Amino acid sequence: MKFSNIMIVTDLDGTFYDSEHNFHNKNIEAVEYFKKNGGLFTVASGRVPSSLKDRMEAFRELTNVPAILCNGGFCYDFASDTRFFEIEVDHQKAAGVIRFVKDNFDIYRIRASLLGEEIAIGDTFDEDSFKGWTRVSFDDRSCETLNNIRQVIEKRYKDDFSFMFACPEMFEFQDKAATKGQALDRLRKKLTCDGKANENLKIYAVGDYENDLDMLQNADVACCPENAMDTVKKAAKIHLCHCDDGAIADLIYRIESLEV
Repeated sequence: MKFSNIMIVTDLDGTFYDSEHNFHNKNIEAVEYFKKNGGLFTVASGRVPSSLKDRMEAFRELTNVPAILCNGGFCYDFASDTRFFEIEVDHQKAAGVIRFVKDNFDIYRIRASLLGEEIAIGDTFDEDSFKGWTRVSFDDRSCETLNNIRQVIEKRYKDDFSFMFACPEMFEFQDKAATKGQALDRLRKKLTCDGKANENLKIYAVGDYENDLDMLQNADVACCPENAMDTVKKAAKIHLCHCDDGAIADLIYRIESLEV
């Protein structure tokens, strides 16, 4: 089949979704065509299952291999509602970071992700409440505030966590092994071991923001939509159309036309 042993893994917001965070019909139709002709398709997102609950059935239909969620905090099989390759933060060190930020910055909201769901962190909390958490997110509309937080805590905790912006209003940290790129490597090995692909599997990764960078680096072909941030454009080999015009459909057309 024309797309055998080829996989597309795409970010959601600003990539597979349009700029209003909705599905694009061109992408849906193209993905179905891609899978029908032997292709493997999945998504890699900072989102967790609870933030996708209104679209779970759609993703069960769309994906035919497990997804990468929570920016690599775990992989998730929509078909069976199972998680694997779960990587938790050190809850005691995470609590220390949160206390430092609370004591030194005025920030709108802090959230933590517990595998499949997210909660807001109040003024007081117990370190043990962070057991089982895969990510902490600092949310604020002030990019200056978030950049100031980053400058301080990234230096202090660079040996413990990976830090990234998921969008201009969200600065996050996770375990150093919990990134989309490392999760992609683990997923590649699993697909090969399970017989869904062989060692020549060719992976096209598509992303638009900082949290996609190492996924693009670990893929065979790095792609980005026209609306991607400049650092992602520099990392991408293939520049696709804007997410509002169906970037994933554009990629599938190019693969079929042997342009990439």
